Amino acid sequence: MERSTHEFLATCGTGLAPLLADELRSLDVDHLRPLNTGVSFFGSLEAGYRALLWSRTASRILLILDRVNATTADALYQAVAAMDWTIHIKTGATIAVSAHGTNAELRNTRFVAQRVKDAICDTVRAATGSRPDVDFHKPDILIDVSVHRERATIAIDLSGTSLSRREYRLDMQKSGASLGETLAAALVLAVRWPETFKEYSLCVDPFCGQGVLLIEAAFIAGDIAPGILRSRWGFEGWLGHDAVLWDHLIGEADERAATGRSQIPSFVGFALDDRSMKDALDNVKRAGLSDCISIEQGGAETVSSEASALVSKMVPGTQALLITDLLVGASAVKTNKAVTSYVSLAAFVAAHDAKWTLSLLAPDAQIDAFLKRRPERVIDTFSGPLVASIRVFSAGPAGTSLLESPEAAPASTGLNVSETADSFGSRTFEKGTDQFIARLRKMARIREKWARKQGISCYRVYDADLPDYAVAIDVYNGAGDEANKRWVCIAEYQAPREIDPDKAARRCADVLMTVPEILAVDQKNVFLRVRKHSKGGLQHMEGSVSTRTFFHTVAEGQRRYRVEFGRLLDTGLFLDGRPIRDLLQSMARGKDCLNLFSYTGTASVAMAAGGAQSVLTQDLSQGYLEWAEHNMGLNGFTDARRYRYERGDAMRWVREARAAGTKFGLIYVDPPTFSNSSKMGNRTWDVQRDHVELLIATSRLLAPDGIAYFCCNLRAFKPDLEALEKARVKITDITSQTIGEDFARRGNIHHCYEFSYEPNN
Repeated sequence: MERSTHEFLATCGTGLAPLLADELRSLDVDHLRPLNTGVSFFGSLEAGYRALLWSRTASRILLILDRVNATTADALYQAVAAMDWTIHIKTGATIAVSAHGTNAELRNTRFVAQRVKDAICDTVRAATGSRPDVDFHKPDILIDVSVHRERATIAIDLSGTSLSRREYRLDMQKSGASLGETLAAALVLAVRWPETFKEYSLCVDPFCGQGVLLIEAAFIAGDIAPGILRSRWGFEGWLGHDAVLWDHLIGEADERAATGRSQIPSFVGFALDDRSMKDALDNVKRAGLSDCISIEQGGAETVSSEASALVSKMVPGTQALLITDLLVGASAVKTNKAVTSYVSLAAFVAAHDAKWTLSLLAPDAQIDAFLKRRPERVIDTFSGPLVASIRVFSAGPAGTSLLESPEAAPASTGLNVSETADSFGSRTFEKGTDQFIARLRKMARIREKWARKQGISCYRVYDADLPDYAVAIDVYNGAGDEANKRWVCIAEYQAPREIDPDKAARRCADVLMTVPEILAVDQKNVFLRVRKHSKGGLQHMEGSVSTRTFFHTVAEGQRRYRVEFGRLLDTGLFLDGRPIRDLLQSMARGKDCLNLFSYTGTASVAMAAGGAQSVLTQDLSQGYLEWAEHNMGLNGFTDARRYRYERGDAMRWVREARAAGTKFGLIYVDPPTFSNSSKMGNRTWDVQRDHVELLIATSRLLAPDGIAYFCCNLRAFKPDLEALEKARVKITDITSQTIGEDFARRGNIHHCYEFSYEPNN
């Protein structure tokens, strides 16, 4: 090769090397060799400069100087010292060394960096009489050392700092940003955007965060170099830098940007909250794209209702690109389900008469089922530490399935539109969804009529009525200032192992897409939780898919409660306990009452509403006690002398109360099925194992004519009647009296017992 030819390495994120290679080919770079996390290439200095200025997916561009012996630390030192550093480092320049990779002898990257730094400094001092200073933050030259087996690759980092840090953006750490600029560009490049953007009338990001995706897409459409705004480069202190050549390339980039800006199509993004919206607008302004990109208020919970803002910007039936990041927060990632975003996204796509091409960054493949589309391209990668994939869906008309091959969707079938789902248009649903829609519509009419007659505003409307659609659907109607609002919580029961997970996901998607219209509730007010089976047959909630907290007020007769539909484990109000709370209210007048394991204090409110002399609310969680006090306050029960709250382990609390001779006329005990809270020390709680001890101890707190109620949610629970009888605890099963009509299909949703203490005469 010619002496003017250099070897370069362009590094990139996992999975992005093919996109990076395509970029470099478009820059007329030859001799490409894609690697796992980068692409090596040969070319002139101009080729390296063009890669620095124009590559959108590269993290760094390294100029390879040599590959040297790295069998030992001394061998590495000697090899680096033998290199001529005076042609690279000018007098007075500062340096820093970054090392990565290890071998059997060189196992500490800091030590490797130190030895290489010493070798360079000693060599330069011997040749010039001046030793370079070290500057770890802003060195004039950054030396990169990569150890692999018995060799070390020595390079100059021409970037200086990561190319992913575009200077239009706020500091990533301070802003809490998650999506990097290079990954954002990869999402856009994955749809061949440089060649096809003129085909699209609109580009939308429904969850735009800080606007990075839109900015990167606009840069590509406008032929704007990603490095054009960069103020500092790693080559500026390098003796081999050609300032004239670089200035020429910058001038060329300026001319191309001036011409390309007129080609940029319309861009619209939705920001989740005020802070994100401000950050996005600031970034767009710094990027010089305020006249091209519009940022609207919206987000994961509201984007489908914001669709009208885009209709006027779109020509019906034309091509449109949707790009977005579905890694919507810690909770969504933790549960590996971004269902709130999935549902909103699917509804948004179906709501517009356009041929959508989608490029999505998702934590899993479930989005395929919600969109009912098969990705034509999948790139597995990472977003920071999070596993993710870029999923590209080819253009197709709204409301139709793009799962064209028979093997892609063997169970997919259209609904009988005229008889069952006329209001859902031509959307393709999973086989059996028509039966679910018919059943839900029927039960919604029946339950609403029953609830209105009974004065009930929060109730279950569907409870796995059809085995293939194993979800529980609860309706909550607002109270007070929110009297005209309605929310729906859907609990998905974990599908049996023999059920195809993709099929279960498609069914769940159909449920989430149809419930809002059938139950007359906004999509943003529909929340999903997933129930999973644990060891021993117990059930637990995987948690809400939302990342935000939504507190609202609902009514239960004359009682008021605060509920939460977003990120918390439960809503704060177990609807199946409504008859029990009514019973407690009827029994409480004039009595000193105890609510043990109080949770959010809903039973305490019922007791107080029944005219209790006093109510003591006890729980291990300070958060629940505060929630309970809030619920009591909603109902006007604020007298601190009558209504008290005590925190502690229930079993210990009962023993101490018994020793103190404390007595109650009415006690309600509703323990968890299982608990291993660290607040309990080394002890765990198991309701089947420990209920005898609990009920015996609690019964001793009853006044002579006192009565207590015990409730638990373990479906297979069986009280130890013999042990309780020996301890003179009389217990009666009253479960059937405490199951409301809306829970009658699952008569064992809880067990409820009346118990009392019968001392020897």
